Amino acid sequence: MNQKNDLGYATVIKDLGGMDYRTISENMSRMGFKMNHNTARNDFLRAMSKLAKEICEMYEIPLHKDDIYTVSKDPRFQDSMGSLIQMLETLSVE
Repeated sequence: MNQKNDLGYATVIKDLGGMDYRTISENMSRMGFKMNHNTARNDFLRAMSKLAKEICEMYEIPLHKDDIYTVSKDPRFQDSMGSLIQMLETLSVE
């Protein structure tokens, strides 16, 4: 899955268990939650925006709502959130 951004493409690395938006929507629909790939993308970006907002507040970085959304779409931010989740999962196993 590729989502074009000014800074490149946000891609999902399947080797790490990631799914593209279409796969997410198909799985959710099979589980009884009707969803299309646009909804999956919007929900994902909404969640990324919440993380970006909290991080900016934690570091006292004043950003406008539009800037937070831009951060949430940045492939570098998304990759760093994936790395953080992987690290937390590793710590919780030990």
